[in-house]
Amino acid sequence: MVVKKIIINNDRQLKKFEKEIEFGFEMAKYGIGPKIYEYQVCDDKFLQTNSQSVQTGYSGLVIMEKLDGNIMELWPFINHNTRKQLEQVIDSLIKKMHSLDVAHGDLHAYNIGYKEQNDNSI
Repeated sequence: MVVKKIIINNDRQLKKFEKEIEFGFEMAKYGIGPKIYEYQVCDDKFLQTNSQSVQTGYSGLVIMEKLDGNIMELWPFINHNTRKQLEQVIDSLIKKMHSLDVAHGDLHAYNIGYKEQNDNSI
C-alpha cells in the first residue's frame, strides 16, 4: 500500500480531489488503475511559527495499491517485440477508458503504472 497526499487549499481543489477519487474507484473496478482502499479529507491544523499562525488548509489522503513503477522506467530495457505488445495493451486500456466516457487529462508514460505478476510479466 501507499499513501498519496494531495494539498487542498480551496473548493476547486476539493472538487478536483473528489473527482480523482471517483475516477480512481471507477478505473480500479475495470482493472485500469490501482485499487483504492480508503480516502479522507483531513483538516490540517494551524502551524505556529515565531508568533505567526499559518493555516495549512486541508489534505486529501488516499490509501491505494502500490504499483511497481511506471512505463517510462521500463521502456529503455525492453525489446522491440515486447514494446509492440505493451503498446497494444496500453492502447486497449485507453480505449476501454474512453468507452466508459473517461478522459485521463494528463496521460503520459510517467502516469502509466505497472505491477509485476508472479510470472514476471507486467
